[in-house]
Amino acid sequence: MPARGKPFAPGNKLGRGRPRGSRNKTTLLAQELLDSYAEPLVRKCLHMALQADPKAMQLCMDRILPARRDLPVKIGKLPMSTAAELSKVSEMVLQKVASGQITVTQGLGFSELIENRRRTIETVEVDARVRALLKGELHPGEHPAIIDLPLWREVQERLKAGKRSRLDQAGQPQDALLRGLLFCEACGTPMVPACTTKKNRRHRYYACLSAQKKGWKTCPSRALPARRIEDSVIERLGQLRPLGADPARSPDRRYLMENLVERVTLHGGTGQVRITLTQAARCRREESMTEVERRTIVFHLPSKKTPPPARRTKTRAGRLPRIARLMALAIRFDQLLRNGTVKDYADLARLGRVSRARITQIMNLLNLAPDIQEGLLFLEPVRSWRDALHERAVREVVKEISWERQRKIFAGLLSRQSGVERKSVEELER
Repeated sequence: MPARGKPFAPGNKLGRGRPRGSRNKTTLLAQELLDSYAEPLVRKCLHMALQADPKAMQLCMDRILPARRDLPVKIGKLPMSTAAELSKVSEMVLQKVASGQITVTQGLGFSELIENRRRTIETVEVDARVRALLKGELHPGEHPAIIDLPLWREVQERLKAGKRSRLDQAGQPQDALLRGLLFCEACGTPMVPACTTKKNRRHRYYACLSAQKKGWKTCPSRALPARRIEDSVIERLGQLRPLGADPARSPDRRYLMENLVERVTLHGGTGQVRITLTQAARCRREESMTEVERRTIVFHLPSKKTPPPARRTKTRAGRLPRIARLMALAIRFDQLLRNGTVKDYADLARLGRVSRARITQIMNLLNLAPDIQEGLLFLEPVRSWRDALHERAVREVVKEISWERQRKIFAGLLSRQSGVERKSVEELER
């Protein structure tokens, strides 16, 4: 059995498909129905417009008086083959605008056409001049090189080696002394400065570029605090011969880095730091040292020692138990229901953005004996991180109908609460 609608009856010149110009039957029926009601619809629209209906009035006015289009303007023949002719045409358009023969808007339209023509002529002339100069061949430059070839090669080698510019970069701390100088010894990539803010305090650090791109597990160096490595390097530089600079001052610290340090490498696994000194710094070291010893300074980064946490001496003031807040909330909800502010529990759930089941659990606290409700409202403040008495435990009391039975169960809950809270406070004070 062939598929629905296939094969189509032959109708076009290729012998297949639906005939050309054929229209959908549904569209034809809709058009026929609309044509039959065209006159009554037009009369109804006109009647509504006469009754000051704004939509009908706008529809009629759009058909009766459509928006005016720009009228054609004749100002004569405009020669625009060369730049000189364009200048004359532009002056003629300005004169016609000044004399009132054409409007300012029409003059702006002519000026735009003249500008487009000028750009076309300029492009053609530039292309012709270039073709005439080159004649299909490449010619050497007419000026000497800006920089020497050896200097160019040296700059390219430094860029390939990962030498970083000391210019301030956006998104990086501006007071990084080792920017462009600190490298990771394990992977040979630079350690870039970065910073983060926590609790309104700014923390600077250096991170291995390879570890940032490939993952922290690929490099032992990872990241380290900036002050830790910078202070260690400055301390070793201060042990050289008197330099006339104070390592404690920020300008002098930057001076020491820029003029005495050529490269600093760090091995994150062993904590070994190697400072490669410049030629000016090597001359300030002892003459009895070998060339290798005078060139580098090797030391181990001091371990980070965290002082023991201070013991708590102040007693926590405590907080209001959660069950007390829920009891007060149930009383408040009952008042809203009584004075007609809310209709039922469903309205409370919608306003509080909780489920109706949770509202029912809170309102069930009103079934407790009056003295139990008062006891919940005036519970002792909680000084531990968790409440010993919570709403789930109080549900056992709510299930009982007898107030005497409720009082006995609630007394047992309070005794257990005091023991659990005492234990939690002792653990917190340790």
